[in-house]
Amino acid sequence: MSHLISMTESLAKGLTTRFFDELESGIEPVKDKFSEQLGRKKITRNSWSYVRHVTRDCFKDYALAMYEGGSKRKPYISLNLLLPLKSRCYNSWDEKCLTGTATIINLVPFLIHSLPVPYNISEHAVARLFLRTRISLDNGLVDVKAVNSELIYIPFWSCLWGLFLSDENLFGECQVPIPAPNGLFFAQTNLGKPHVEIRTFVGDHLLLDSQAQIKESMIAMSKNFLNTPFSSFTILENLGIDETETVTAFICRKLLLDERITIILSAIMTQNTAKLDIGAVREKFINFLRIRSGQLPENFFELFDKVGIRDAKNKLYLHQR
Repeated sequence: MSHLISMTESLAKGLTTRFFDELESGIEPVKDKFSEQLGRKKITRNSWSYVRHVTRDCFKDYALAMYEGGSKRKPYISLNLLLPLKSRCYNSWDEKCLTGTATIINLVPFLIHSLPVPYNISEHAVARLFLRTRISLDNGLVDVKAVNSELIYIPFWSCLWGLFLSDENLFGECQVPIPAPNGLFFAQTNLGKPHVEIRTFVGDHLLLDSQAQIKESMIAMSKNFLNTPFSSFTILENLGIDETETVTAFICRKLLLDERITIILSAIMTQNTAKLDIGAVREKFINFLRIRSGQLPENFFELFDKVGIRDAKNKLYLHQR
C-alpha cells in the first residue's frame, strides 16, 4: 500500500540512498527476466508482438521513455533508462549520480544494445526531489515508479540541450531548466560538450512566477515529442538503425514557430556565467532552428502533425526511394 509521509532533509537523503540501491538491485532481476522470456521463442516478425509485450512488462517501472519505431519489416524498440552505472557512478564534481542509458531492441538484424546518453542526475537533485515533492512509499520502500514519473521530461530536454550545445556553442557554461510535473530541475552544461548534469530540483511551491511560467511553457512545448526516437538518437545513428534528422527537423520547426521559446531563452541567459549579448544569442539560436528545420519539404511537416512521427517517417522513406 502506498502512503505519504512527513519529509525532512535527513529522511530525504536516506530515501535517496535507498532509491539508488533499489534501482541497482532491482534492474538486474528485470534484465534476467527479460532475457529468459525472450529465450523462449525464436525472434521473427511473427513473434515481434511477443517481444513488445515482454519489453513493456519488464521495463514499465524503469523506462522514462519507450518508443516503437521502424517499419513493419524492420521494427525496433528504444528505451531510456536512468541507472547507476559502475563506469559512470560519479559526476564531474565527484557526487554520486544516475546516468541516462538508451537501449535498443532491433529485429533486423536482431540485437540488443545499450549506450549512455548525454545526461546524469546527481544524488543531491534526487534528495531535493524527495524533500520538495510528495513522493509516496510502497510498504516502506521507495516507489520507483512514483519517482520516475517526475523524471519523464529529462530524456527529451537533456538530449535537446545536448544537441544544441554540440552543434552550436550558443550559451556557454550555464544552467538550463528541465521541467517536471511538480517542479523544475536545473542542469549545468559543459562548455563545448553535448552533455548536461542535473544538479538540483525546485518544487512548485518554491518556484518564482517566472520559473513557473518557464516550466509550463516547456511542458506544453514538449508533450508531443516524448513518444519519439529523439532521446535515443545517438545510439540509433551509431548502429545505423534509424536516422533522426527528420525528427530533429520537425522539433526545430515546432520550436521556431512557438513564441514560448523566447521565455526559455531569456531564462537561460539570466543564468549564464559569461557576459553574452542576449539579442545576438537569440538571433543565432533562431537561425540554428531555421537551418535545421529547413531540411524537409513543407508538406511533410503537415504530415507529421496528421499521422504522427513513425508513420510520417515511413511515408517519407517510401517517397524518397
